[in-house]
Amino acid sequence: MRLPFIITGIMLLGHASAASLSQVLGNHGSLSMLHNLLKELDLLDRFEAVEGSTFLAMTNDALIYLANWGLNMSTIDPSLSKSILKYHFLEGVYPSTDPSLKTDTQIVHSVLRPPILTNVTAGPVVKLRMGKDGIFCAESGIQKVLHVNDSDINHDNGVLHTIDSNLVLPHNLSETTKLGNLQEFWNIIEKSGTKELLEPLQDVTIFLPNNNAVKQRLPLLDALTAEQLSILVANHAIMNHVLYHTTITDEEMELETLGGMKVVVKHDSKGDIFVNAAKVVTKDVLIFGGVAHIVDDVLVPSTGRL
Repeated sequence: MRLPFIITGIMLLGHASAASLSQVLGNHGSLSMLHNLLKELDLLDRFEAVEGSTFLAMTNDALIYLANWGLNMSTIDPSLSKSILKYHFLEGVYPSTDPSLKTDTQIVHSVLRPPILTNVTAGPVVKLRMGKDGIFCAESGIQKVLHVNDSDINHDNGVLHTIDSNLVLPHNLSETTKLGNLQEFWNIIEKSGTKELLEPLQDVTIFLPNNNAVKQRLPLLDALTAEQLSILVANHAIMNHVLYHTTITDEEMELETLGGMKVVVKHDSKGDIFVNAAKVVTKDVLIFGGVAHIVDDVLVPSTGRL
């Protein structure tokens, strides 16, 4: 449980820091552009009102890079700018000294909510952890990992860490599979005509077989009709459950897939996660509608028939 640490952290921040978020931003030379941007977008007061927060604050270099790349945060649609900044503003206080960061990756919700740039009701998350080399890291969409630059800058209601690049909003399924060496399963999705079914799903967990898993099942997959393939693909999605690894325990969870198949999700004594007999080889891949886990086998009914 992190709760005692969070409460203690908030109490200490209240005593140790009399500076507001605005003052902290204004006093840090590399955050002047972010400070002005938050004021322009009427976000500063809203962020300051949040009790217990962690702000992954983009430096001037990060914002200049975005502008050179074609995403000038001062000139694009304000609703997009606000949403991007809200994804960098996280619920809960996570200083680099938080012991939980050394034992497990922490799944931290941002204050962003649908409908813009996310389809997760509780908000898209950022993954925080302390690397083996002692470097504080943040992971966002398309598995982009950033190293925190200046850490543990306290203000009245939380803590701020600077980053020299931007977090990436979780992408849709097609982009995630393309960038994650999962093209074989995406080919099955396209062949089955289920792209339009999967892409808009909200609050979903999807198990994505890696390329080797799909290749091993090709004799079965090649024999299926498009309709049968669509059922098979749907059996890899669980609706209304965003199952980050932190929500999966050693107690079996029996869940029904979008295709109607029953699956059992649990982790073993080593902490490895399984869905039926398929092992999760990469966990918590963030996607637009929830989370995906990469597995080492295609999920098929125990009978082998669809």
